[in-house]
Amino acid sequence: MWVEQHLYLLLKVTKNLVVVINIFYNINIFYNTMKGLKNIKFQKIHLNIFILAIFLFQTLPNISLHLLDALERIASDIRLRATLPHIIDDRIIIVDIDEKSIDSLGQWPWSRDHLANLIDILFDDYQVKVVGFDILFSEADSHSHIKALNELQASPLGKDPLFQEEYFNLRKKMDYDQQFANAIKKHPVILGTIFQQKNPQQKHQLPAPISMLSDELSDSLQLYKPIGFSANLPRLQQDAEKVGFFDNPNIDDDGQYRRSPLLQIFQNGIYPSLALAVTQVALENVPINLIVHPIDENLSIIDQVQLGSLLIPVDNSASIQIPYLGPQGSFIYLSIIDVLHKKISKEMLQNKIILVGTSAHGLLDLRTTPVDKAMPGIEIHANMISAILDNRVPTHPTAYLVVELFNLLMLALLMILIPNKLTPIKVIIFTLLLLFVDLKLNAFAWKQGIDLTITPPLLLIFSIFIVHMSWGFLVDNRKKQIAIKLFGQYVPPSLVDELVLKPELITQKSQSKELSVLFADVRNFTQISENLSPEQLSQLLNELLTPMTEAIYQTRGTIDKYMGDAIMAFWGAPIFEVNHAALSISAALDMQQKLIQINH
Repeated sequence: MWVEQHLYLLLKVTKNLVVVINIFYNINIFYNTMKGLKNIKFQKIHLNIFILAIFLFQTLPNISLHLLDALERIASDIRLRATLPHIIDDRIIIVDIDEKSIDSLGQWPWSRDHLANLIDILFDDYQVKVVGFDILFSEADSHSHIKALNELQASPLGKDPLFQEEYFNLRKKMDYDQQFANAIKKHPVILGTIFQQKNPQQKHQLPAPISMLSDELSDSLQLYKPIGFSANLPRLQQDAEKVGFFDNPNIDDDGQYRRSPLLQIFQNGIYPSLALAVTQVALENVPINLIVHPIDENLSIIDQVQLGSLLIPVDNSASIQIPYLGPQGSFIYLSIIDVLHKKISKEMLQNKIILVGTSAHGLLDLRTTPVDKAMPGIEIHANMISAILDNRVPTHPTAYLVVELFNLLMLALLMILIPNKLTPIKVIIFTLLLLFVDLKLNAFAWKQGIDLTITPPLLLIFSIFIVHMSWGFLVDNRKKQIAIKLFGQYVPPSLVDELVLKPELITQKSQSKELSVLFADVRNFTQISENLSPEQLSQLLNELLTPMTEAIYQTRGTIDKYMGDAIMAFWGAPIFEVNHAALSISAALDMQQKLIQINH
């Protein structure tokens, strides 16, 4: 508990620190941009750190950026679909109100004597372990004729001795709700209920909660706290083994069922979900406990629900991420009519967990999930039960937030420092390798049941990569234009490229250096020029000075100036050359060779 408290407080402090970093670097980037190229290298680092701060900010508790959340959902869905086990869990059987049964028994809802008969057959003939209904029975059976029978009893016919003799026998046969209640009472049956997050209506009565909380503890927890409910008819509910809610207030913005709460709080009472209640009964009614860590007087967090010896990892709302086994069909579906007619082998159902629900499209219990666009709601409960029994519920405890923060910091450090020393192609290869390694580590953690976020590290890597690549096209190009403007007419292109990579060498300040200087002019230029027209003279100078310039450039020389027929060049600046004297002599010798070629 001490660790949880201090870790949570540390993350709160980190959150505030990241906010300050965001503001500071945003201002700092703007300031340095206004200063131009003076601190251009630091601008790039600041921009990268600003990107890092955004992703650190997103990782912290209770922080949500809608775009990143949407991308994280997409990435998580891809990971889930890529790692689906695609197995059938035959411990859980879905007895289905399907089209075949509706064709045989008529439109739903059916008279409840069919459901009473179903319960008796499942337990007496098939010896199932437990039955859970993903159905709400809040209204009296509309197929019963008791109302008409009571009206006859109140009429003059009710005074007839023969009618009075049959009245009680008929009433007993027609009271389908009581028949259903009697079947529920004899066997471990779990009924469902619905909580309302916005509608304050309270229909019928809730069963006793699994535990009561103090006002202070209830207020400090972040569980869902509905304001209304719809429960079952009292005589049905009072005889049920357990009751669990099957509504899901934790549906994502895109309507997908990715998470679902195991517990909700109503008027300080803790109530279990249908999946949790069914699992509890299947495990011989082991107790349910909450692992709560008080942070301060106004906040407590819950990170586990204890079911007997099982520890189920949950988030602060007591919700679990549903680890689907696959699309619809990951559990065995049996038609109710086939069970009622006893067409199913005993071995298929014996000692199994039975869930009663519907896959019929007309009954509107189809849900959108990451693995199926129209999955029956009953199969979502089955997936939750299967995951709890197998201890497959992914965990994302507070401690792993530290791991994620450290991961982001290390990735940012690698992406900021290493690519500066690499060519663009190597930067691309390095980035792809880093993405691959991060995805592999994430997939490994997921297989161990640890749910680490996917998109923040990937987007961080990609964002800093974009900064590196675009920097060359935008800022580096600007530096190159400045270098060309200063030296482009006098410095060989190879030296201009080096100056772009080393902007600190670009300066207009006076310096004292040892250089090698070369002067060259045309002998008897005055006499030659007097015998040529201006056009001929210009052509002659071009033919002469062009190869001379090439000789200077090929030896990394810098042209100081052209003076009519003369050219002045130097070596050793703006980039220092240790062998500048040798380079200048090499240029002079090359110029003499080129003169021989020109004269011939």
